[in-house]
Amino acid sequence: MANETKPELIALYQKTAGEITRYRDFEWKITIWALSLLAGIISFTKLIPLPSNHKSIIQTLFVVFIVVAIPFSIWHILYCHHQLTKNRQVHRKCEGELQLDNFLPEEWKKKPEEIKYTKGLWHLVSWIFLILLVTGFAIYAICLW
Repeated sequence: MANETKPELIALYQKTAGEITRYRDFEWKITIWALSLLAGIISFTKLIPLPSNHKSIIQTLFVVFIVVAIPFSIWHILYCHHQLTKNRQVHRKCEGELQLDNFLPEEWKKKPEEIKYTKGLWHLVSWIFLILLVTGFAIYAICLW
């Protein structure tokens, strides 16, 4: 039986399954974290009166923080997507080696499509666009509103 002859492959299969879940969750968690951070900064600057003699310094610090934090968040989302793609490719190879498709009904069996970096990239682009849109609004709210 394949499962008894390849314990290292089964361990790799299980490890990549956990990594797939972790990186898939990171993509949306980072997005929510970035949007929450921006909403918190906007709320802080609008709800709490800033002393007029320190207002420009505080505004500048918030803008610098946003300009540093948001590109890092976007980079991290793209990095997580890259790692997710790598783990999915390894996972798919393990499925083939372990012949896991033997347990599937015949109508489900087909040649698996190759998992590329661009698969699922449309939702990342929409999340990144949303982050950039809220970033622009945050900078506008801090400086001009």
